[in-house]
Amino acid sequence: MERVLTQEEIDALVRAAQGWGDKASLETRSIKPCSFRQSGPLSGDQARTVTGLHEAFARNLSQSLGAYLRVLFEVTLVSVEQLAYSEFLERVPEVTYMISLQVPQMEATAALQIDHALVFPLVDILLGGKGKCEALSREISEIEEQIMEGV
Repeated sequence: MERVLTQEEIDALVRAAQGWGDKASLETRSIKPCSFRQSGPLSGDQARTVTGLHEAFARNLSQSLGAYLRVLFEVTLVSVEQLAYSEFLERVPEVTYMISLQVPQMEATAALQIDHALVFPLVDILLGGKGKCEALSREISEIEEQIMEGV
């Protein structure tokens, strides 16, 4: 015989699954402030996970861009560093190409910074050139931005 749950039982199960429990457990929960400025270094497992994610991204990017551009394209991970956000911003060149992208598998948003030394040759290849142009110290134009959005 099949048991049918009442609406109250379903609500209790949902609250329990969400960690809400009853009112008594709500009152005993404590909320602690978190300061990301004082977060510790990555543990060994976390560093290996981040390294693995970036290596997989580099492999996929090499394959995808190589096929898209129809040229030999190689991306390798040089290092993984943990920086404060302010330190990261200090290292980003004043004139650069930065985009945000959605990572649906992780339900996250990522930032991708591409140096102009790579942007201008990519645009040149996509417009039929050989990709041997020099990096320019100017902002990219609207047309170049449209082309890079496609990439």
